[in-house]
Amino acid sequence: MKSNYIILIPAYNAQNSIEELLARIDSVCPDVQIIVVDDGSTDDTAIVVKNVGSPIYLANKRNLGKGAALIRGIDYIKKYFPDCAAVIFIDSDLQHLPEKIPEFIDAFEKGRGTFILGKREFVLQKMPVARIVSNFITSAIVSLKVKKRIFDSQCGFRLVSLEILKLSAPFQSKKYEFETEILIKAAKNSGNFYHIPIPTIYDNEVSYINGFRDTIAFVRTFFKY
Repeated sequence: MKSNYIILIPAYNAQNSIEELLARIDSVCPDVQIIVVDDGSTDDTAIVVKNVGSPIYLANKRNLGKGAALIRGIDYIKKYFPDCAAVIFIDSDLQHLPEKIPEFIDAFEKGRGTFILGKREFVLQKMPVARIVSNFITSAIVSLKVKKRIFDSQCGFRLVSLEILKLSAPFQSKKYEFETEILIKAAKNSGNFYHIPIPTIYDNEVSYINGFRDTIAFVRTFFKY
């Protein structure tokens, strides 16, 4: 049942998108518990989420990074929802269509994978060339590392079984390199990867990714794990 799943949303200054995201999730997955981890937002993200009412709201006192927000959420789920089947990760900026969530759940329930990844279409009309090149390179490197084909290693739209999350913990990466750490650790713990095509949505939103810093962090993560 869908109530066996948790949707985990890391949020930072997401006041303009989080309300719509939560409403759209509720329209397709009304029985799924949502957890929002506010990573030190300085806008009205907290007010918007609390006004919605249904999500569990966790807040970091300051901005620690996407990985730190996800780690906090995962730890909370392991403690308070130990019997959930899997966790769905989705970003707060509406780059991921929440209407695709049932497709992720269906693939998991049919045994197609214990780690379901979104696979975006990389075309110049939809994404900056620097982001396309960066993702192509990192995905190729991660594929070599885990000895399995990973098409979109940096996509934050994922479903991961709680069992794999427990086996792969503890996680250490506090920033965007968390996306890489969890892939590598899942592969080492017999994670079975499956990809679902998702639309590429890139509307010139504010990006909190630092190209040079995050590239260095990716390299460190690659060799560390």
